Amino acid sequence: MHLLQNGLPKSGNYWLFNILTLLLNAARLPDRNFIAEHPIQAAAKNWTLSYPEQPRLNVLDIEPGHNFYRIGSYFREPIEDLQDYIAQNRLVWTHSRHIPESERVYDAFDKIVYIIRDPRDVAISMANFAFTPYRQKTEHFPFSDASEYLQAYYVKHLSGWTQHVGSHLLALPRKNMHILFYERLKEDFDSELSQLINFLGLNVSSKQRAEIADQVTVASMKKKSSGHVRSGSAGGWRNVLSSGQIRLARLIAGELMDELDYPLRVKDASLPTLPRELSRKRIKRSMRKGVIARGVNMARLSAGYLTKIDKPKKATQDQRVEVSHS
Repeated sequence: MHLLQNGLPKSGNYWLFNILTLLLNAARLPDRNFIAEHPIQAAAKNWTLSYPEQPRLNVLDIEPGHNFYRIGSYFREPIEDLQDYIAQNRLVWTHSRHIPESERVYDAFDKIVYIIRDPRDVAISMANFAFTPYRQKTEHFPFSDASEYLQAYYVKHLSGWTQHVGSHLLALPRKNMHILFYERLKEDFDSELSQLINFLGLNVSSKQRAEIADQVTVASMKKKSSGHVRSGSAGGWRNVLSSGQIRLARLIAGELMDELDYPLRVKDASLPTLPRELSRKRIKRSMRKGVIARGVNMARLSAGYLTKIDKPKKATQDQRVEVSHS
């Protein structure tokens, strides 16, 4: 099996990577790892990275006209033969949004797992990640703490979420793609794990499933990578964001969040889900708002210049397209 995982950064990708690796090992599928055999490994031993496995993780960048493999922010090379690259790997990781080139790449993999997380928690996690040793080594931000970072880049991350998630939802239905929600994985790990195993078509015993669940707890993963795994919480935005920031999320990403049943206000309580019928019109409208918001001064948004998009509109039946729940 040749498997691709994708998700916006800080959406639970490292958690998913560990889950998938353990599942593939439990199913005794042959391990293939292109980057682990690459000569760059000698130099990579001396790099400041985010987690222990990073030098041996096959990361793919999907771009118009060409694809690249890389290790963090230190090393990047073009892929000359995509089929050959995939053949040398069991599990590949990408953060790339969906573009026309993605279709060719996705068709070349047996299975794709795409993880989604609440954009407000993604933004908070990105702010904290900016002050880890790895990020401080590779990128210098003019901020004294995570709060200042969040204030400066909150709109950017909300906009990025609408583009990344929206572009993948518009690519549905796709038979070889499974949509996984971070919050549901936190709420009912066993059920979500079973659905993932069924999608992958793996033979994993009850004992192996219990062992995997134990190995991917937040406590266990923090021992492996304290710099990459922090609290692993879901819904933490309620305790971190100001009322203005919460409202700003509704203004920019609220329509797409509502489409996926994410709570829009502090008092709301719901778990995200992939509806049987997705509104392509709402998705595209949310993506446009994200692009506009990124270019508009945050003060204008906060002052209410775009209040007309505060309340997401429900789509009519003829605007919806049926998607697979797999």
